[in-house]
Formats: sequence, C-alpha cells, structure tokens
Amino acid sequence: MHQIAAYWSQYYPIILLGLVYFIACGFVGLFLILRRAALYGLVLAQTAQVAFLIGLFCATGVSSHEHTYAMINRAAAGTGEWHFLEIDAFVLPLTLLLSGAFVIPAARGKTGGQGVLLVLSLLLFQAALPLINKISGGSDTILLKAYFTEILYTPPAMFLNYLPWTIVIIGAIFLLRRQVLLSAFDPVQAKLVGINPHFYNLLYYFLTGLLLSFAVRILGTYVAMAALLVPGYIALSTCRRLPQVFLMATSLAVLLPLAGFFVAFAWDHLPTEPLLATQAILMGMLVVISYRTFVRPRAGC
Repeated sequence: MHQIAAYWSQYYPIILLGLVYFIACGFVGLFLILRRAALYGLVLAQTAQVAFLIGLFCATGVSSHEHTYAMINRAAAGTGEWHFLEIDAFVLPLTLLLSGAFVIPAARGKTGGQGVLLVLSLLLFQAALPLINKISGGSDTILLKAYFTEILYTPPAMFLNYLPWTIVIIGAIFLLRRQVLLSAFDPVQAKLVGINPHFYNLLYYFLTGLLLSFAVRILGTYVAMAALLVPGYIALSTCRRLPQVFLMATSLAVLLPLAGFFVAFAWDHLPTEPLLATQAILMGMLVVISYRTFVRPRAGC
C-alpha cells in the first residue's frame, strides 16, 4: 500500500486530467454502440492513429524541433516547449481527410467498397509501420510507444491543450443527442420531424473522429479503443433504462482506468498502458458474463 500511495501522490494530477479523456471516450463510445456502429469507432481510432503518425513525420520534415519525437517518447522528453500548433497543422487536416474517406459513405449508409478500401489501407500502414521503423533506424521501444503512449509522462500542457475542444465536442453531442440517435434508429421518422439524418450522421462521425484524434494522442490507440467500447458495453448489458446506462457508463469510464492504474502501481514492473487496456477488457467480459449467468436468470430476463 505504501508503494501505491507513493505513486498516487506523484502522478495523481496526470491521472485526474487523463480521466477527462477516458470519460469522453466512454461517452462517444456509448453513442456508437447505441447506433450499432461500434466497428466504425475502431476504424476512426485507427484512422486517428495513422493521421497522427503521418502528421508527426511531416512535422519532423519541416521542423527540426525535438518535440515532434517527444510526442511519442515522452519519458525521455525534456521540459521544454511543446509546439502543439505546428504538429496539429499537419495532424488535424490529415485526420479529417482520412476520416472523410470513411465517414462520408458511412453517413449515407454506404459502407461497401470505399469503406473496405480504407480499412485495407489502414491495415497496410499498420502492418508496414514496423518495416518503416526498422528501415529508418528506429528502435522497437519507440515503435511500441507509437501504439501505447506513456500517459503518466504526458505533460499537463498536452492534456490542457486539447481539453477545451474535448469539452466542446462532448457538449455538442450531448445537446444534439436526440437528433444523433433518431438519425440512426429511424431515418424516416427523423425526416418527418424535420431532422436531416445524413447531416447529423456526418456531423456525429466527424466530431467522434476529431475527439478520438485527441484521445489517441493522450491515451494511445488501444487504450482509447478499450475506453471507447468497454464502459458502454457493460452499461448496456446490465442496465435497462437509458439514464441508468449513461450514469453507469460514466462511472465505469472513471473506475476502470483508476483500477488499472492502482494495479499498475502495485506491479510496477509491468507496462501501464497495456495493463490498462487488458484489465478493462477482461473486467468488462467478466462483469457481463457474470451478470448474464447469475443475475439475469434470477430476474427472469
């Protein structure tokens, strides 16, 4: 316990800032699951990761600042300036461009050839990344950090830089929740009440892709994907009413990463980010299986 308390006292400001991004991922992930579009979320997270890595490469070619490498290798980074605007000038347009190739057909309900082509392109880049890293002289450690970021070594300035945009996106989705859900559940009824389902589908997917662009930089691809789907999946599997689902998903978005951090502090020889993702997924599976096996039969569900 002394070891856990020591780590907590050292890293609690970073953890509390990170919880905002865990909550944001859980919130938009719940909407993805409600819209039966969970796989779209995984594609958007991978798209954000690809755009981030390509954007870093482009920023490195234009600028010689070491902060471009520090975005990945944060434990070895100094405490100098972080030029987020220079990096975002490349990353955000790439995110919108790559996301648009999938989002626009998805918003119109056309996820056939174009969607498959984009997924294959993403898989090609992800598969080729180890080869590119080795040819360019990169180490396996840096390659691993491209997928699992170092959350505890992320500077507070990075959390705070994307925090206002994250809050704005969450607020917009919350205010437009009726239009967003009705556009997915019943497009015909949406049109009858004056809602354009194509517009709100497009807006929702772009907002989700933009938020995942921020979350992937902070949490890493696989931790962000676990935070995206696990809380909503547990909440929808164990709660019946929608307000309860939102409350449960939000609570789990806080409790699951906190439990993961405490486990990582107890076994500090294990890597934190893979532990966060693995622990969240295993706990989610355990809760859902236990509920369906023991609780639901007694309730007559």
